[in-house]
Amino acid sequence: MLRMKSRADAAKFASNAGGQRHHYGRPDPHDNYWMLLECLLGIPLAFGLYTTRVTRWLCLVLLVEAFTQWGWWGGGMPSWHYRQHVRDHFFTNVSVAGGLLLMQSFGAGVFTVDSLLAKQE
Repeated sequence: MLRMKSRADAAKFASNAGGQRHHYGRPDPHDNYWMLLECLLGIPLAFGLYTTRVTRWLCLVLLVEAFTQWGWWGGGMPSWHYRQHVRDHFFTNVSVAGGLLLMQSFGAGVFTVDSLLAKQE
C-alpha cells in the first residue's frame, strides 16, 4: 500500500513539474532535442544517401549529446544506480560515434543510394 502511494505521489510530482519527467529527482536527460536530430539524420543513413556527410554530422551530434546530457563524472548524483545509468548512456553514444567514423572511412557498402548514384555518373 505504501509503495502504491509513493508511486502515485511521484506521478503527481512529475505532472506538476511542467510535464517534464524526473529520474531520481533530477530532470530526465532522455527528454532532449538531440534525439530528434539523431532520428532525422538516421533517415538518409538508413538508405545510404550522402553517407560520409551524414556520418560526420551524426557523430558530432552524438558526441555533443554525450558530453552535454550524460555527464556522469560530475558530483551530485542521487545514487550509484543513476550514475551507472548515465555512464552507460555516455559510453553508448561515444561507441556509436566511433562506429560511425568507421563507416565513414570504409564506406556504406554496395547496396546504397550512394553506390547507385556513383554508377549512373
